[in-house]
Amino acid sequence: MAVPVDIFVKDESPAPVVMPGVEVGIYDVGTHNFVAGATTDVNGKASFSLVGSVTPGTSYEARFYKLGVNFHGLRLIQILDPPTSGNPNKFDHTGADTNLLPVSGSPYTCRCTGVFVNLSGQPLANRTVRFVAQANDIDKKPKVWNTPSRMVAPDTLEVKTDVNGRVSVDLVRTGLFWVTFAGDDDTVWSVTVPDESAANLIDLIHPFPLLWDWDDTIAPGDAVSVAVGALVEVPINVFFSDFTERGTFLETFFDVMNSDGSKVESTYVSDRGVLVLKGVAPGATTQTPTLKTGLVPNRWPVPTVTAPALTVTVT
Repeated sequence: MAVPVDIFVKDESPAPVVMPGVEVGIYDVGTHNFVAGATTDVNGKASFSLVGSVTPGTSYEARFYKLGVNFHGLRLIQILDPPTSGNPNKFDHTGADTNLLPVSGSPYTCRCTGVFVNLSGQPLANRTVRFVAQANDIDKKPKVWNTPSRMVAPDTLEVKTDVNGRVSVDLVRTGLFWVTFAGDDDTVWSVTVPDESAANLIDLIHPFPLLWDWDDTIAPGDAVSVAVGALVEVPINVFFSDFTERGTFLETFFDVMNSDGSKVESTYVSDRGVLVLKGVAPGATTQTPTLKTGLVPNRWPVPTVTAPALTVTVT
């Protein structure tokens, strides 16, 4: 007869946090055949119904998987039927989550952490990641690191991924670097280190929009009014995953969809970062920023972007 079995998964941080989205597979110890599978919920719990037996119980292999997490191999569990007060068929397991971003111990550097995997999603271990300072007198930032005063040399810094495909390196904040990595040596990526204690290196190499913000002064509450025949310019600001903000040249990432061109004409002025609205006829329309499809480099799953619509009332 099958009995309820719960497996709880947390990370290995100083204050352990539950880990949702972990795929847990149960296998027969002797044959290694798959028996059951479940994914941990928001509470880090995966629930099963497994056949047990009296002490010492029926043995199973529990295997765990989540991208970027090291679960230190399989786990042997023994299922009791009936369960006892001391052994209620509930098990705890932990994993070292390389998705967590460690912070720099210095207020002058940012700890940049990235994970590299192969085509099967498996970690790329012992691969070189190279950083070269953009060292000409115009672009190099910073050239001098103050308090106390230090000269920042235009050296090359090389690090290697660990067994989890992970690198973590402290870089001078606001510094500009060229980055290359093994397997893509012919491509050089420009990276600006943010003024932050920690950053995801992959997001610095390939920034992605996170939040579209309409100007609160011109369009408080994401709403604006315009008279028939008049013009209103609404500034735009978009926050990116590399901690940058910009409103210009957003056509690479977004289209702005006008719900009713018979009431308002809208034009995005790329080099100024504003949406120009011209009232045509009384009524209400919406201007909706829409993330373009087919953006490169490909991301999967495609991140969710917060992009509220702008309500336009023509009077």
